[in-house]
Amino acid sequence: MNTLSANMKTGHGDQQAYFCPVLYTLTLFKDESRHTVELGYSGGRLLERLIQAPGQVIDRETLVAYAWSDRVVGPGSLNQQVYTLRKMLGDEKNLQIIQTVPRRGYRFNPAFIIEKTPEQPLQQPATPALEQVPVMAAPVRSGLRRKAMAVSATLAVITGYFFASPSTELYASLQKTGNSSVVYVEQQQPKVNELISKTRALSERMINLSEEPVELAIVGSANGYYQVHCSHNTGTNNTLILHANEIQSVSDTRLLSCVQ
Repeated sequence: MNTLSANMKTGHGDQQAYFCPVLYTLTLFKDESRHTVELGYSGGRLLERLIQAPGQVIDRETLVAYAWSDRVVGPGSLNQQVYTLRKMLGDEKNLQIIQTVPRRGYRFNPAFIIEKTPEQPLQQPATPALEQVPVMAAPVRSGLRRKAMAVSATLAVITGYFFASPSTELYASLQKTGNSSVVYVEQQQPKVNELISKTRALSERMINLSEEPVELAIVGSANGYYQVHCSHNTGTNNTLILHANEIQSVSDTRLLSCVQ
């Protein structure tokens, strides 16, 4: 686990897991082996909402609105997605990780959250003294992973996932602004420059709002939503989900919730 830090326990004995809200993936660790599964947009959003408040009951309406913000679904969709998450976490029999609260909703059991301790911080690699990095899209695979780890912890998280799934190919472009950085990630190479064009003003706003250097990862999405991941030297990581229609009008308050 030298690239990703596990942040939750599972029901598979000593197996642990890392949830990446940027890419909606769950990486399962056991000994030296690891396996990454894709949760999908709704599954990832559902797990994200549950672990935002471990121990708190989240009502069904809130979960449905958060996980299916782009469409209307029936109650069966939530039930099925909860079952799928439980199965991935090894919780389909004991029901101890994602707990059902009858007639109210669901809660994520805080006993399965792995707290970060001073002895196990997220490591921040040294940042090269470069003012500008050329806009060059490249496949995000193991070769880029090695370079990325020397640039930023944010890139390490993203490329760590793709190193675990070498058959997956995305494209990324790294931009530097002073001591801050932005990596733009897309599923097709031609879309990288389009993503940069649409969100460059947004990333500049966020960097200017941050009082400290920040690392941003902006991931494009086919359903019109952008995932913005903010990482700080302190190890704090926040995620912001924005629809394409919000890019120009999003408030400073929402952006600050990610960069602070």
